Amino acid sequence: MYENNFRLFACLLVVAIATLLASCATRDASVRKGDDLSEEGRWHEAMMEYEDAAKRHPDNRSIQERLERARRHVASDMAEAAVGAAQARRLPRAKQLIEDAIAIDSNSQKVIEARRMVAGAWAAEAASLLDEDGDVNRALAAAETARSIDADGPNVRTTRNRVRSAYLDSMREQADSFEIAGHKASALLALVRVSEEAGRTDMADRERMNNLRSEFRNQAAFTVEIGRFNAPRRLRGAMGEIEQRLLGLEPPSECPNLRVVRQARSGPGASLSGALDEYEIDTTERTRREPHEYQSGTRTVPNPEWPGKKKAVEDKQQDLDATLEDIQRLMQEVSERQTIVVEAGPSDNVEILRSNLEDSRERLTAAREDAQAISQELADLHEVLNQTPETLEEPVMTREDVVITEVNRSFRVETHLNARNLDTNEVFWERRLFVGESSTEGEHHDGLPQADVAPVPLELPLTDQELRDEGVSKLLSEIRDDIADLCRAHQEVLRQEGLSRAAADDTVSATHWFVLALFMNPTGDMDDWDRDGRVRRFFRETWGLEDPSKLAESAN
Repeated sequence: MYENNFRLFACLLVVAIATLLASCATRDASVRKGDDLSEEGRWHEAMMEYEDAAKRHPDNRSIQERLERARRHVASDMAEAAVGAAQARRLPRAKQLIEDAIAIDSNSQKVIEARRMVAGAWAAEAASLLDEDGDVNRALAAAETARSIDADGPNVRTTRNRVRSAYLDSMREQADSFEIAGHKASALLALVRVSEEAGRTDMADRERMNNLRSEFRNQAAFTVEIGRFNAPRRLRGAMGEIEQRLLGLEPPSECPNLRVVRQARSGPGASLSGALDEYEIDTTERTRREPHEYQSGTRTVPNPEWPGKKKAVEDKQQDLDATLEDIQRLMQEVSERQTIVVEAGPSDNVEILRSNLEDSRERLTAAREDAQAISQELADLHEVLNQTPETLEEPVMTREDVVITEVNRSFRVETHLNARNLDTNEVFWERRLFVGESSTEGEHHDGLPQADVAPVPLELPLTDQELRDEGVSKLLSEIRDDIADLCRAHQEVLRQEGLSRAAADDTVSATHWFVLALFMNPTGDMDDWDRDGRVRRFFRETWGLEDPSKLAESAN
């Protein structure tokens, strides 16, 4: 009975709490405002109020029901508006409305129907652009939009397939026309779009694309001509070595198509000239001292322990002598007192005389025992003294320094270079200084045999040739970094040329310059040279190409 009453009470309590929470939530200002807006049919505003209330009361079912009802109405209104916009051929607006409706309530039947209708309208637009305007680019974009809205919409698949086929035919024709006209960048882009859209590349297109890419790699190569270098007579051999290493200079990452040659026919690129000013190894030395201590001999010195031990023996001997004197005295005393006892008369107190005699005998016995103990101690002290030498031999320590010579061999190569534009003779550098330095260190000394310090011969980590190689490598690295800067500057020139042509609506020329800029560093990140994204936007809007780096990829 009690258990049933308790369960009933618990149920009533839960209901009461839920009712209280619902009551509190419905008194929320946003809920009241949303209810008022709902009664006026202003569902979108009501939905925002309910969403605000739902954030504060996420577990309140009443608010959730209100929010869901408002969302259904808003999605329905948007779907209806999307259909109206599509019928009025305001297709971008219809697309935005139906996407918003789907985001709010994708399961609404009204939204599903409107979605199909809007997708069908975009498919019809694609067919119209193809059949009436002959604009395959816009037709393909419209067909892709239709598919993104609803791939199963009316005529979406068939229209897209037809438009796509026409687009591929058109791009192949454009590629042929561009190549015949000598616009090879545009021809390459057309073939890349064909390959991208078709999802495959046939053998003939692959061969054409690779040939075009090879041409652009050659055109985009940056050439560095190793011109005239001067050097004093004593350094001409070194200058020749540096020239040879410049000819084999590894391309910087910013300029993978770098070519270094003795004589260039044309640019883009730079001609280097200059002079070798310094190519020297210098040696500096300094010394430091490292102290060492070693035993150079011995000497005899008094043992500091011996006097103390000798005195202990003498003191103990004095104690023994004093004790023996006490024994002699006590023996005399005992003898005298014995005589007194023997000669005692009737008037003497014999008991006292005997007591005195006994006392003397006891003191005599004790003195003899003390003498025996002192005698043993004296014997022990003699033994210790006999084992303690009166003098000692101690080492003679000598302090001496090892003189260590620290050697530093350093190499410095210094050159100034001039650089001019191969095409325009514009001066890039004038007497720009480049320096390469390297060094190696070691130390040596003659040792100190008496202190067991072995001599250390001089061993330098780097040989003179290794020292020179390292310094020249650093010099070449500096030159290589500055050549990379020239490459980046040239790529920016190409980019600016392309932007200028694009601004003048010269799409073909803009494409040419942009493709050259891209091939300057086909493996690099476009963010490095297209910081504002204008080149990517050109490729996207003009050619429908989202990733321009595909242009430089070899067709497999």
